[in-house]
This record gives sequence, structure tokens and C-alpha cells, in this order.
Amino acid sequence: MSIHHLMEDMRAKAGILDEASGYVDRPMVSELLTLIDYDPQLKRSKRNDSHRNLVVKIAQGKYDRKRAIDLFMHLADRAARVYNARGSGKDTMGGFKGSVGSISKATRMAVAEELRDEFEKMWKKNRKQFAEFVPKKYKGKRMGLRIRS
Repeated sequence: MSIHHLMEDMRAKAGILDEASGYVDRPMVSELLTLIDYDPQLKRSKRNDSHRNLVVKIAQGKYDRKRAIDLFMHLADRAARVYNARGSGKDTMGGFKGSVGSISKATRMAVAEELRDEFEKMWKKNRKQFAEFVPKKYKGKRMGLRIRS
């Protein structure tokens, strides 16, 4: 057995291998989700930009789960940049410059999927918390989360 196969077995046992999408570092996923929840700029971006956009899509009847992942992927990329910049000691207050570094696309995609699932649960549980994001022309209309796959 080669060293490559041994490393792959170790990753699979540690839970960082997802056969469908490549290597997913589960501890890094939770690290990035925590960073998004506690970094003020990322949290504001999640609430104001991402959630507002998705609520408008729901109000228009155009919500699509796959497209929602694309939206949250931008947030996951920004979180990866901030994470790498903090690790290297660079200042991130000026913006989200930098690279995503060694954080794989599959890991960032897993973060985006988690964020989308979290949004959908929050929407189904309590829509009133998103009332401020609904445009005037859609107020009063019944907005159900019709999920297109």
C-alpha cells in the first residue's frame, strides 16, 4: 500500500473525506462557521446581504437552493480569506483581501451548504425575523419557501 493510500485512509477515518465532493475538512468547516458567527463584518454581511437577497428571492417566487449555495459561497470565501489573513498576522479591517489559501473548495462548499440549511431552518421556524427585508410590493403576500432543486 502506498503512502498516498495510507493518507487517504487516515483522512477517511478522521472524517475529512467526502467521496462526493473531494476532501472536506470538517473541523475547518466548524471553524469557518464559528468565524462567520463571531466576526462583526462577516456576521453583518451574512445577515444584511445574504439573507436580504434570499428573502427577496423568496418573495418573488424565484428561490433556488442551488443558487443559494452560490450566494453563501461568496461568504465562505470571505471567511476563508479572513481566517488565512488572521493566521498570517495581516490586518483584515481594510477589507477582505487575500487568498483562500489551503482551504479547499469542497470545504468552502460544505460551509456554504451549512449556511443555506441554517437559513432555510430559520425561515421555516420564524419568518417574522426577516420581515424588514421584504420589499413593500410583496408585503401582505403569502410567502412560502418553494424549494427548486
